Amino acid sequence: MSIEIALSASYDPAAEESQGWADFLGNLPQHSDASTMTVYFAPLDEMQSICGADADACYDPNEKVLVLLGETAPDGASIEEVAAHEFGHHIANERDNSPWSADAWGPKRWATYQGICQGVPTHKFFPDDEGDHYELNPAEGWAETYRVAAGQNPSDWSIVSNLFKHGAAGQSAARRDATNPWPGNVAKTVSGSFKARAAAVKRIKLSVPLDGRVSVSASTGGMKVALELFDGADRKRLASSASASRASSLRSNVCGQRSVVVHLKRSAGSGNYKLTTSLPAP
Repeated sequence: MSIEIALSASYDPAAEESQGWADFLGNLPQHSDASTMTVYFAPLDEMQSICGADADACYDPNEKVLVLLGETAPDGASIEEVAAHEFGHHIANERDNSPWSADAWGPKRWATYQGICQGVPTHKFFPDDEGDHYELNPAEGWAETYRVAAGQNPSDWSIVSNLFKHGAAGQSAARRDATNPWPGNVAKTVSGSFKARAAAVKRIKLSVPLDGRVSVSASTGGMKVALELFDGADRKRLASSASASRASSLRSNVCGQRSVVVHLKRSAGSGNYKLTTSLPAP
């Protein structure tokens, strides 16, 4: 794996040291993500002019540049620890957590385990907040979890809330997100039929392994059908189709529910139907 490492003009080129950092970053848990960024080493004044007055390092998601100090930080922070944290931001920037941003909410499996989409509306977590609620920013919680999952010091957990500190299970989800990127939604098709005198509603339970967007569509030969989506307990309605027709559809974000129930409601006619679902892959 090729890793681009650049040095400030303030430093003399040091091939051996650059190779050491390439080896360090290349050996962190990932899916060849280090090859898609640039690492830039700079002295304190230059680094903080880029990253901010109190920073030890930073990551630019637009340019995909990780900016690190070329020497030990004044506060004693380990460059390796800081580098692993910032590399976690780069990994998130390379991941898909549709319909949310992995860069702001964390990658899919970790964010599901952590309950980010449930916690944001209740102000438990604050995506993109680098100020008053920094310690509850999921992006920072993810980066710290990744840092520890990558083999760095687990006792050094001071910059984010302990709400993100979940031990082996959280680290396992983080490592899987890092090494095996979530592939997106998968489509499945279920076929069936309504007989003329049969019940007018069919209930179909679907497994939802991860938080995300669920889409359902139904097509028929001549029947008019409507769709409703309920939580796994079949009590709370999450979404419904606009009206009964020969081609009905709905979609909904699903948070914290590991299953949902589709109601296929016939309003006129009988015959065959095809139900197509799009669900987050595990």
